Amino acid sequence: MLVDFTKDGKAERVKISSKAPPLLLILTTVALLLILQTLTVLLVQPVAPVLTGMIFMNLVCGLWLLLVCAEQLMPTTLKLDANGLTCQRLVTHNTYTWDDITTLKLVAAGAVSDTPRAEGRGRVGIGLVLRAPHKSNARDAKVVDAPTVVLFGADPQHAEKMLEVMENVQKFQLALTAKPQERWKKAAQPQQQAQFRKRPNITMPA
Repeated sequence: MLVDFTKDGKAERVKISSKAPPLLLILTTVALLLILQTLTVLLVQPVAPVLTGMIFMNLVCGLWLLLVCAEQLMPTTLKLDANGLTCQRLVTHNTYTWDDITTLKLVAAGAVSDTPRAEGRGRVGIGLVLRAPHKSNARDAKVVDAPTVVLFGADPQHAEKMLEVMENVQKFQLALTAKPQERWKKAAQPQQQAQFRKRPNITMPA
């Protein structure tokens, strides 16, 4: 797992990349074979219009699967600025404002989509805990689970690197939201010259 921290003015970028899991490589290979086979049939073998439509549907599914896998294979970039935390992938860009972010924690992550699951398949991820929506009534108040978004997932041996990324994000958030300490300067008092009354000379004759 490789983590690259860069700073650009008032913004920071964290580029994260890791080794792809075997399941993701298998799905990528399947998508490539499906696209190749579909293009071969369309270019070489004349087919009926009905079959042509079905083949085009297979081509679209193969392209969609390849795009999803490519987003997981390519590095993920976390952009930190005044607007919030932006998770940038190959195509998708999701921005979460600092007011909506409660905390970050390590969570179980899936092997491909990196979404929270009961069985994490041995992978962990950087979980972004968002604030729960406002509860309008007592029935909604029973829901206590806050929504969690997994930004990135990797093998458990990279947990220390993930903690380093989380610490960097939390430091940026604290530095951005902290209010500057108010410094009160006491106004300088005007210097008043002490006035002394001249004491009478009692030795002088009246």
